[in-house]
Amino acid sequence: MSTESSAKKRLKICNDFQIIDTSQLENLPTEILLKIFDYMKIKDLLICGHVSRRIRIIAHDQSLWQKVNLHPKEIVPTGLLELILENNCEYLSTYGKIVGKLNLDKASKLKCLVASNLIGYSDHHSNHEVLGILLDSCHTLEKLSLNSVTLNERMISSISIQNGKTLTVLRLNGCNRLLGLGFLNILSQEELTLKHVKPIADYCTELRELDISHCLISEEAMDYLANNLSPNTFKLCFRGINRIQDHQVKMLVSRCNKITEFNLCSTEVNNDSVTYIIKDLHSTLEKLDLTHTNTTLNKLFDLKYLKKLTCLNWRKFHGGIEALKKHLPSTHIDTQINKQIGELSIGRKIVVANSWKQTLLTFRNYELMSDSSEYEVGKRKDLRY
Repeated sequence: MSTESSAKKRLKICNDFQIIDTSQLENLPTEILLKIFDYMKIKDLLICGHVSRRIRIIAHDQSLWQKVNLHPKEIVPTGLLELILENNCEYLSTYGKIVGKLNLDKASKLKCLVASNLIGYSDHHSNHEVLGILLDSCHTLEKLSLNSVTLNERMISSISIQNGKTLTVLRLNGCNRLLGLGFLNILSQEELTLKHVKPIADYCTELRELDISHCLISEEAMDYLANNLSPNTFKLCFRGINRIQDHQVKMLVSRCNKITEFNLCSTEVNNDSVTYIIKDLHSTLEKLDLTHTNTTLNKLFDLKYLKKLTCLNWRKFHGGIEALKKHLPSTHIDTQINKQIGELSIGRKIVVANSWKQTLLTFRNYELMSDSSEYEVGKRKDLRY
């Protein structure tokens, strides 16, 4: 008995492989089937596609493919990624290893994209090429989070020019510029320069949250960002950026005086930055991270003038920390290195806002299938009866 005919007689719908007569399934109304399929993972929906033409159409209903999470431990064939986007996925999280060449014929409907350590296993498509094609297809992104990926001018253009009017959250955690060294085919990471940062500041006019932590960035680029970032930005994370200086903080807080969360952890800023922050953010700032900076304990006592400050991260071994806590009774002071400040993550992990965390919990997961070869490039006959 062939695999296809066997699949038409039984359907595995849960992990304990409960078997159902598919004739009963066929008789159910579409509305009921959609509710049943809504509890399934991606691999189960794909199995359903083998039962019949009607079941396949229902299993590929766009409402079931709105939010998809591609598991970091799984190898993801590009055919599957193409299918997900063809079904008008709006929220995509991918940490997986991409296999094959990605071919996208039309613009995607993505509103939220999370990509981390994206790796392309192909002779012709490396990680940045796969991501580049994916970003090229995006024109309505509202939230974008890239973690430890290499960027080029094409990607920056796709992010800023194509999505600048809709993008409100941008996280480029540990993302740097990719430099090719001629015929040697050697790639190295270099700092982001003015031509990479300028489009973000110029075109992303609706930006509300920006995270460029652990990025290599030139002083010229940092100056431009400080002078041209959207004044409506209210969450900033510059963790681990050694190039940021006090005068740039001064320009930033003067321009973006609605900031509620500011992460300057592991930077070279000193007490002058604290002065500028107090002056311009005294009525808005709620969360501040000054861990591993050149600020002093005595200066932190001035933070009493920040009327809404509820959370402060500052880690130095100093006996006066208890006095500071008494001086700022309404502020939670965290001195542990691996704590979060609000929604800004400490460390090299991808930063996800609380609102995103709730969204990601509703994503439909993709897990390893026993036979994923049918979704390899050029082997998608099963996807269309």
